[in-house]
Amino acid sequence: MTGWAEVEGEVQSYLKREAEAQEVLKLIVTIVVATIMTTGKQEVAILKEIDTLKETTEIKQGILPLRDDMERETVVTTEREIKDQAHQFDIREGMTSLSGMKEEKNEE
Repeated sequence: MTGWAEVEGEVQSYLKREAEAQEVLKLIVTIVVATIMTTGKQEVAILKEIDTLKETTEIKQGILPLRDDMERETVVTTEREIKDQAHQFDIREGMTSLSGMKEEKNEE
C-alpha cells in the first residue's frame, strides 16, 4: 500500500505544480494582453494626434496664403488711399489758388 500512497502523493504534487503553472501562465497571458491593449490605445492616441496635426497644418497652409493676400491687398489699398488723398489735396490746393486769384482780380 505504501507504493500506491507514494504514487498518489506524487500525483497530487504534480497536479499542484501543474495548477500553479497554469496560474502563472494565466498571469503572463493577462500581462501580455494588457500590454497589447495599452499599446493599442497609445497607438490610437498617437494616430489621432497625427491626424490633428495634419489638419492643423492643412489649415495653416490654407490660411497663410490668405493672410499674405490680405496683407498685399491692404498695402495696395493703403497706397490707393494715399494717392487719392494726395490728389484731393492737389485739387484743394488748386481751388485755393484759384480762389486767391479771383480775390486778387476782384481787388484790382
